[in-house]
Amino acid sequence: MQKQHGNSFEKTGLKSLLESRGVQEILVCGLVTHGCVRSTCIGGVREGFATRLLANGHSNWHAFAELKIAETESELRRLGVAVIYRDSL
Repeated sequence: MQKQHGNSFEKTGLKSLLESRGVQEILVCGLVTHGCVRSTCIGGVREGFATRLLANGHSNWHAFAELKIAETESELRRLGVAVIYRDSL
């Protein structure tokens, strides 16, 4: 599936595809933490999916990358995204 926006749900058939397969929960990882990863997590929550973000499964090229990761994970937790670690899968 190709996308043109940070949020993978925006103007794509992703929601329909997932629903047609009975998916109720998504696990997000990728680049860029405070860009596409953040937008897709928020999109997943808005579309009604239980949304989880894989800690250490996303990154970015920001000069203060670790700070951006911590800030974004904190924001997403407040918005209802579960930040999980590999050993809790």
